Amino acid sequence: MDEASDKAEAQLAALLGHLSLRLRIGTFQAAALHLLPPALTALRHRHPDADVSVVDVVSGRGADEISAGRLDLAIVASWGTPLAPPPQLRAHPLLLDPMVVVLPDDHPLATGQPPETELQLEQLRDASWVSILAGHAAREQFHDAAREAGFTPTVRFETESYDVAQALVGTGSAVALVSRLALTHTPGTTHRELARPRPHRQLYALTRTDASLTPLADKLIDLLRDVAGDITATWEAPREPVPADSPPEVTF
Repeated sequence: MDEASDKAEAQLAALLGHLSLRLRIGTFQAAALHLLPPALTALRHRHPDADVSVVDVVSGRGADEISAGRLDLAIVASWGTPLAPPPQLRAHPLLLDPMVVVLPDDHPLATGQPPETELQLEQLRDASWVSILAGHAAREQFHDAAREAGFTPTVRFETESYDVAQALVGTGSAVALVSRLALTHTPGTTHRELARPRPHRQLYALTRTDASLTPLADKLIDLLRDVAGDITATWEAPREPVPADSPPEVTF
């Protein structure tokens, strides 16, 4: 009997040990590209035995995936309103991601004033817009911001992707409201910040309220906040003027 009990305890300890090193992460594209990689690199150096997996998950599915036991942590976003997860989940704020206007690089508002000039949304009341698809929280936020600015936007193109929105802006056909984190610097485009108070989205890490079986979740959240702090500092740093006689920047 004692031998069977010892074996069961050993198996349980092995299982708990495995769980303590496992971290199943879900995230959306912009966070997967810019927020998560530096944090995962740091986590790997600190915990080389960690069993980490990552899967693409749209923000609206993150809570369901954790509740169903398929994820331990999800990076999600809310547009303009605080996230209200169910009681069994906890939301950890990570990053305030401001919305910016993406313009064709020959647009009058891009060529007629310095890059650091902040725009009022009402200055684009007559523009054609690329917008996120109707029914998405980002679309509702955009229409609310336009309404507050005193106009109804003319939406010519709709997409579920900020990447596609910026590609369409690059054709010169429209402008778009895009999150700063999702900027791709597509050829033919430039961006301008909006005057405060500006629309934004808030990024969160979602976990179970009781995350005692996945201690790596809290460690990753600390690292994600460090990365978010660096990103915010970069955004808020003043732009250095480019001398008129500087050679054009070459990228490969």
